[in-house]
Amino acid sequence: MSIFSSYKKIFLLGFIIIILIAIPFSVYIAQQRQRTTTKAAASTTLSFDPASTGGAPVATKVGETLTLNVVLDPSAGTPANQVSFVKLSITFDSSKFTAESFKPSTDPKNTLTSVLEEASLTSGRATISLSIGADPTKVVTTKTKIAILKLKALSVTTPGNPSSVTFGSDTQVLSIASSDQTSENVLSTTSPAIVTINSASVSASPTPTTAILTITPTSLPGNAPSPTLSPSGGNAALIIATSAPTLQPLPTPTFFPQVILPPTGPSENILGIGIVGMIFTIIGGILFLLL
Repeated sequence: MSIFSSYKKIFLLGFIIIILIAIPFSVYIAQQRQRTTTKAAASTTLSFDPASTGGAPVATKVGETLTLNVVLDPSAGTPANQVSFVKLSITFDSSKFTAESFKPSTDPKNTLTSVLEEASLTSGRATISLSIGADPTKVVTTKTKIAILKLKALSVTTPGNPSSVTFGSDTQVLSIASSDQTSENVLSTTSPAIVTINSASVSASPTPTTAILTITPTSLPGNAPSPTLSPSGGNAALIIATSAPTLQPLPTPTFFPQVILPPTGPSENILGIGIVGMIFTIIGGILFLLL
């Protein structure tokens, strides 16, 4: 066996060892880069208007309709998303509320007006799916009111224990930005609506009292006596005394954690082809050494 042949085998053996080390390292780096890109693209938040917190809840009364605007903000992070589709799933206490309607907002800035899935109003849940339609120039890139939810209050909340209206875990926001995957949920965080429900107002009507009329004759010179009506009595005044409300501390609203979906995209296919090619290279090198 020549010296050249020995050096050739040593070189091939070293090349194979380097490839075996490089493959897992390359896979690890590719996965980390994909995860970083996915996290950075989730820049959209969802909240309700009027805004509320544990210390400043929204107040309504039994029998009244509470109107909540769903607010989408695709620019809460960097880079901003270009939202083209939203699936809204909202949950609430069915013993406190019943859903009356759920529809796209009439805000002039709102372009998510194409209803892909009609509103579904069930016990404790309301859903609707909205899209910009076929025109990609209508993507939502700024803070916008996109939907209106109307809930009817059914029963009173206890002091210090308000009711929450929250976004469900199956809520989805899709973006067509170049940095986002086609089916990637770019929803970052959601904020619930905190609501206190008070008892309905009692309307009382004052009861008028009957006036008592007395006739007093009065003599006028040169004329016959003429009766004069002198009323006594009047209407009773109704006074309703109310006690000052006692403020109770309310719990801090719970925020949903960031939703991160598994990375998808063409990079996985390219990486798989590269790994298969490396495996065939290793097999070829081993066969060359044996022959």
